[in-house]
Amino acid sequence: MAALIAGIGSANPPHRWNPAQVLDFIFPSLDSPRRRRLFEAVMKDSGITSRYSVLAHDATYEGKQFSLTCSTKERQEIYNLEINTLAIRSVEDLATRVPLGDITDIITVTCTGFTNPGFDQAIQEHFGLARTVNKYCLGFMGCYAALPALELASALISYNSEARVLVVCAEICSIHAKAETMDDLLSAALFADGAAAVLLVNREQCGEMRGLDIINHHTILIPAKDELAWEVGNYGYDIKLSSYVSKILALNFTVPFPELQGVEDLAYIIHPGGKSILDRIEPALGSDSLQLSRQILRQYGNMSSPTVLFALKEYFYEDKINLKSLLVAAFGPGLTAKYLHLIPNQ
Repeated sequence: MAALIAGIGSANPPHRWNPAQVLDFIFPSLDSPRRRRLFEAVMKDSGITSRYSVLAHDATYEGKQFSLTCSTKERQEIYNLEINTLAIRSVEDLATRVPLGDITDIITVTCTGFTNPGFDQAIQEHFGLARTVNKYCLGFMGCYAALPALELASALISYNSEARVLVVCAEICSIHAKAETMDDLLSAALFADGAAAVLLVNREQCGEMRGLDIINHHTILIPAKDELAWEVGNYGYDIKLSSYVSKILALNFTVPFPELQGVEDLAYIIHPGGKSILDRIEPALGSDSLQLSRQILRQYGNMSSPTVLFALKEYFYEDKINLKSLLVAAFGPGLTAKYLHLIPNQ
């Protein structure tokens, strides 16, 4: 019983930042010309020309100045105020593309804040979903979490052939910006805010509905837990983001599905976690094979879990959806690598 990705929606906060505005935001907290030059070089090499944030361009939130030394509680309060609206808007975008129908299950994904009841209940109430909807939350998994969420949705559909599963990934990364360590600066150069929603149904129940069949999935742990990790600190997240991550991922990247070995007409979506990751992985896949991932990174930055779904949305609604099988890969702390094999059904 194959699960079908029937539609994808997305949303961003209203404030679009360019690189100069990010520099203006971070520079006052850098205590030496050397650190300023270093951050400017990191920004220049990021491959990002725009991103979105709940923070206004003058680094204020609802008129109050946001400081890089804000407490975790202050950052969490912004998350609490913004996350429901952001998640709901991504589902609204999805609903313009495909009827939601009678949703049976909601899977929410987030790692940039926590509140309970969460945005799953906000979605349930906003769209008038049944009170019997099952709800699941995949929390604190990081950038790769959208793919386990799709895998869980597929499992739910295999259990209940009538299931209509809504997956919603929503992250507000910008509120965790800091400038104390080099890892903080790398994070500040990359991360942004966004949400994505996906509807999955039973392939056999969807008639002529256009979509992507989930054919296979694979997970592998790459023992490098000290290279990418984070903890909740007193002033936002204390993150470790080693410059070696891209090299480690490239050395361990694989096409893990036997049915794809030797397939030449294959499309790729790799989580746009950073330009260096794409630069190191792309040579093994073929020249210009990751243009779509680069496009999303350039336009939105790294939004953590929704980012790979933004790329999948672009692919989904292109005319060439009927042409190629698709390998999707995303990476997170651990290091954990997650892969999906998708096939367009029309």
